Amino acid sequence: MTDAEGGIAGSWLARVLGLPPDALAGVTVEPVAAEAAFCGRLARVTASHGLPGPVVVKRPAADPEIYRMMAGMGFYTREHRFYADLAAEAGVDTPRLLGVDDADGEAPVLVLEACAAGLPGDQFSGIDAHDAVAIARAMAGFHARLREDGPAAARTAWVPGFDDGPDMTAFYDACWPDFARRFGHCLPDWLMAAGPALGPRLATLRRGLARPPLTVLHGDLRLDNLLLRPDGPPVFLDWQTVVRGRGGFDLAYLVAGNLRHHDAAAIDTLVTAYSTALGEAGWEAYDESAVRDDVRHGVAFLWGRTVTAGARLGFAGGDRRARFEAALARWCAAAEALGVRRILGA
Repeated sequence: MTDAEGGIAGSWLARVLGLPPDALAGVTVEPVAAEAAFCGRLARVTASHGLPGPVVVKRPAADPEIYRMMAGMGFYTREHRFYADLAAEAGVDTPRLLGVDDADGEAPVLVLEACAAGLPGDQFSGIDAHDAVAIARAMAGFHARLREDGPAAARTAWVPGFDDGPDMTAFYDACWPDFARRFGHCLPDWLMAAGPALGPRLATLRRGLARPPLTVLHGDLRLDNLLLRPDGPPVFLDWQTVVRGRGGFDLAYLVAGNLRHHDAAAIDTLVTAYSTALGEAGWEAYDESAVRDDVRHGVAFLWGRTVTAGARLGFAGGDRRARFEAALARWCAAAEALGVRRILGA
């Protein structure tokens, strides 16, 4: 798919888009979000002739270790299937899939429309609760449409369950020493003391978030995966971790890693907005009390993901470490506000 200089070849892009080989001229490639993209490579591609507008090419990670992890967990294939099978049913704004190259048994390379409207979200900067209400309401509509007893249920059968895959206890235990060495200085004393023994409790929380009522989750609801619009709902990006679980987990992800302030009123604002939108969309069986519990349990479970990511991802260069430490500080603040220490039994 590359030209002599290692860029994206116009002939490859034309083939993926179903165009004649020489249909594109003056192809220009601009890398996107290089510092924030741990798990894939994004490029914005334009052409002086042959394309009606810019497109985004999404390639797998260049780092072999990250590629093996992502491909082994099916993340690249999940994203392709979401765009191909579910995006039209989702009820939220997402980029349109224009083409895919999944030849030779490699992870799929996606060609997506480049969304003109919206500003990229920034998890590092964070967001205030009243500005996050539109995100919570849009995600509630998505969850209601793709719930397990909803009209699109048959089309979601391929989506993995929240607790599918190997037990996480051993993985967490293996990651803890590296995480503690890298980031132990950022943690409160109680968490440093309890951290080595939390694997079994996290596995229990994972099973709880996999019990009905279920819906399709985004699974990685960070500001970095959103385009924000002041006069409308956001555009949702990056569907590699789509999974079936309890809707409150997506809200927990938004709360734990993205809110600037984690006082009870701020969190309550989002829980109420989300629950109200669920009822408006017809999913009354998943009530506000259940959502509130799932947000607390979801934030507690995210401790496991925080540890494994902190131990396994590379942090050399740029502001990756600063971004991760900012997200870690927000998790600690959310945990304090929601009483997560008690949930973890620490």
